[in-house]
Amino acid sequence: MGRWIVTARLPALCIVIAWLGTVSSPLRADNTQAFLDGLRQRELHDVALDLLTALRDDPKTDKALRETLDYEFGVTLIGAARRLPLEQREQQLEKAREHLETFLREYPQHRLAESAIRNLTDLKTERGEALLNESRQAGKTPDDKRWLRERARAVFEESRKSLKEIDARLVKKKQHFNKLETDDPALIAQLHQLVGEMLLTRLSLSKTYYNIALTYEPGSREYVTLLREARGEFSKNYWKYSRWLGGYAFRLEQARCYRDLGEYDLALEILEALARPNSDDEDAFRRIRVAAAKMAMEIYLLPKVKQYGKAWEMFQQWEATFRRTRIIEDAIPELSYLGGEAALELARNLDGNDPNQSRLRNMYRKRANELITTAARYPGEYQLKARLKLNDPLLAEGDLRIEPPKNYEEARDRANLAWTQSLAADLKPEQVERLRAEAAVCLRYALDHPPEEIKIDELNALRFQRAYLDWIEGNYFNAAVVGEFLAEHYTEQPEGRKGAEIALAAYTGMLQEAPSGEDVSFETARITRLAEFAARHWPDDSPADAARLTLLRLAVAEKNPEKARDLLGRFSLDSPRRGEAELLAGQALWIEWLRLNRLPEDTRPGKDQMTKLLTDARLLLTEGIGRQKQSIAPEGEAPYALAAAALSLAQICLEQDQSAKAVEWLEDPKVGAYLLAKSDAAEFNRGNFRIEAFKAALRAFVAADRLEAAEQALEALEKAAPSDNLTQIYIALGRELESNFKQALAAGDRVKTDRAARGFDLFLTRIAGRPAEQITYQALLWVAETFIELGNSLSPAAGPLSPEGQQLYAKAAMAYGRIIDICRKDKEFAPREGVATAIQIRLARCIRRLGKYQDALDLLVEILAVNPDLLNAQIEASRTYQDWGTEQPGYYLFAIRGGRKTQLKNGEIIYLVWGWNRIAIRVQYSEPHKDTYYQAKYNQALCRLKYAMALDGKQKNEQLRLAESDILLILKLRPDMGGRTWYNQFDQVLKQIQAGLGVAADKRGLAAAEKAISGKT
Repeated sequence: MGRWIVTARLPALCIVIAWLGTVSSPLRADNTQAFLDGLRQRELHDVALDLLTALRDDPKTDKALRETLDYEFGVTLIGAARRLPLEQREQQLEKAREHLETFLREYPQHRLAESAIRNLTDLKTERGEALLNESRQAGKTPDDKRWLRERARAVFEESRKSLKEIDARLVKKKQHFNKLETDDPALIAQLHQLVGEMLLTRLSLSKTYYNIALTYEPGSREYVTLLREARGEFSKNYWKYSRWLGGYAFRLEQARCYRDLGEYDLALEILEALARPNSDDEDAFRRIRVAAAKMAMEIYLLPKVKQYGKAWEMFQQWEATFRRTRIIEDAIPELSYLGGEAALELARNLDGNDPNQSRLRNMYRKRANELITTAARYPGEYQLKARLKLNDPLLAEGDLRIEPPKNYEEARDRANLAWTQSLAADLKPEQVERLRAEAAVCLRYALDHPPEEIKIDELNALRFQRAYLDWIEGNYFNAAVVGEFLAEHYTEQPEGRKGAEIALAAYTGMLQEAPSGEDVSFETARITRLAEFAARHWPDDSPADAARLTLLRLAVAEKNPEKARDLLGRFSLDSPRRGEAELLAGQALWIEWLRLNRLPEDTRPGKDQMTKLLTDARLLLTEGIGRQKQSIAPEGEAPYALAAAALSLAQICLEQDQSAKAVEWLEDPKVGAYLLAKSDAAEFNRGNFRIEAFKAALRAFVAADRLEAAEQALEALEKAAPSDNLTQIYIALGRELESNFKQALAAGDRVKTDRAARGFDLFLTRIAGRPAEQITYQALLWVAETFIELGNSLSPAAGPLSPEGQQLYAKAAMAYGRIIDICRKDKEFAPREGVATAIQIRLARCIRRLGKYQDALDLLVEILAVNPDLLNAQIEASRTYQDWGTEQPGYYLFAIRGGRKTQLKNGEIIYLVWGWNRIAIRVQYSEPHKDTYYQAKYNQALCRLKYAMALDGKQKNEQLRLAESDILLILKLRPDMGGRTWYNQFDQVLKQIQAGLGVAADKRGLAAAEKAISGKT
């Protein structure tokens, strides 16, 4: 195997693999497979390899598992290779290739064969990327570059061919699953695995189009043409999988294509929608957001774009999430470098001689230095860039020069003076920085050169000052050591208590800086020990409770509600920190309830346990808010933590169906989240506070029958939410309102049902009525589909719509009609070509359910006159005739044979609507339309039956005989009758037909017909 050059593998592929998790792995009866998948998801590949080795050497290993060991070795080795140095990486990938080829050689028909082939193809694609990367290296002649690109192109084209073959095989397998109707969890899991493998394969396949484009000179005709083709592939697959998390990987790659084409605005439109951090995201979606943020920042910083302010704004959004998870932690070097570059360029564009700009310039310069220095500490792609960037002259500008002291007395006096002056309230940041630097240099000298006769109080004061400066500068360990020393050895002195506070703050800083997943037992143990120490020596002072609050915050972050309860019990009821502790513990219980409530119903704790958890959370938050409200000045504003707790309390009240109490908390004059969210205070721009507050208010006002207030909340939500996220927010809100509606309906509570219906109607109608430029296709479609679903829920399972259902269907028809109107006026409104036609079919279906058969057929014929081969429209037209037959039986014949005559150019008269008979003829040999064939034949027989029942005597029997012969012919030609579901439906209709013909009961149905056909009696 030739030497491979390290290239950046496709981030989106890693994202989807992380999302799919176990999607490509075989199922087992025990927990071995789940444990192995969990190890890989957590990137513990070395442990996973040890486990596989043990399974291979264990003679008791399950036979089915043993068959897949080479596959599992290959997949695990590929995952482990991503973080290895070049030579080790090559060796590991070669081992992975050998394992996968062994697996395919021994088990070519295994259901994981396609996955193994795809992984081998991805290895081949990586080889092509290595050749492409090599062609870009300095020192290559034009001939060398061309030769390397041609070789890379050949590799990518070979990969594309292989991936197309894999995709075709997977499609066939999927068609096989579609024929099965089973509740078997193992088969369902295999189907999910298959769909996931299809998504991975199509992502790799789409990527080959992009890679082939990169083998041509940027800007060349081939480069542009192929990049557009690649963009089309990613776009097509994004819309296909847009309802799945993995579909966003295609969206990310679509943005990459726009970027490489120089269409930066279109790239950023996608990336800005994806890149906003959200604490509620699952890890897989967080990967997508991180990748989108990095790409967006890179574009902002391009010389042709120069949107440094936006790059800095995006970095600040992400900086708040640092250390939260392993995924974000891994991105710190890249995000820090890009944020540092943005800050540096912002500083460069400010005038250092202008007093109004100088302070801001120094702030940006300092932050740039910090961030780029951080990036330079991490090995990887950005380390060299960061080290080079640190040589930028602007970063060295204004470095502080402190003259060293000559003796202890000078050092002490200068340190004390600088220390005192640095605490003044009216200083500029650069002045504070200078004074602290002066104090640090002098303190270091004084503590290194103390005279023998020095007083211990003087020495301890210097020690405390040094610890405090270390803490400010982020040298937490040094600060903690000195602070703890003072606390333990000089407990009775003022520096002892101050030292404890510094040590607690420093250990807390170490805890917060610890990477996600890292062992923090040392920091936690020191904080716990100091808390107990402080409680013994200063029981009426703050250090002990401050330490417990830190541990409580850690318990909340770890989602450990029991630990939070335990820590809360250590606060006395009269502790000044008791209210803050109650808020933290209450939030911990609320977060736990939300987590458990998202679980499948059969895996959740019992109803009593869930109710108690919610009740306890409410009680703690209520008590904590009551204590904390007392500290707010009469004209003061609630701090964010208190407002967030009040918002959680309102949300809990909504879950407990206490809308009036929720409104009371949302509109509380001091802590009401709704009132605070409507204010301009920057404090409440954090995260999704405003959006969640407006959502809660909308739900509460609807439930409380305050519809005017609900409209105002909806307007506020529309202003606060990013336009590209508004549709998803609407859908989530709509589902909550729909759930309230259905609960009231199921409970038989007419008052609540009417109130919920009015609120939901207001919500949906408001969305549907937004101006065309403020509404999206997805939002309008969702409104229409929701009206349909609600109309169905208010109507009998079979038969005509109820009056309420008719009203909702009429509103759905209006929404569909509006989509069609906007699509015709604005070609960019629809996400893809042909959408308006699809919506027109849905509109016809809606009108049909309203009993307006003539209008429905007119809409369908309008489509069929242009495209008579559109199968969905033909099926809906036949269904319309069939439903019309319930009022006028003659239309059953139109449903069978077709209708609406038209004359062709050659003079031939044909039916624009085919009818069930011709639909069946047209699709009878098409494997993808197999189900459509049986649908048409079934409805053909059903129409004949219903038409016959409207007749008498000989005519009735003739129609029944025709219906019977249709079904028996299918049985002879296609004995499986399309699978169990269709078999049962045909059987039921056949029995009804034969009953009408007077056939004996034991001679009716398909089973009796099968016996007759085989000659058995």
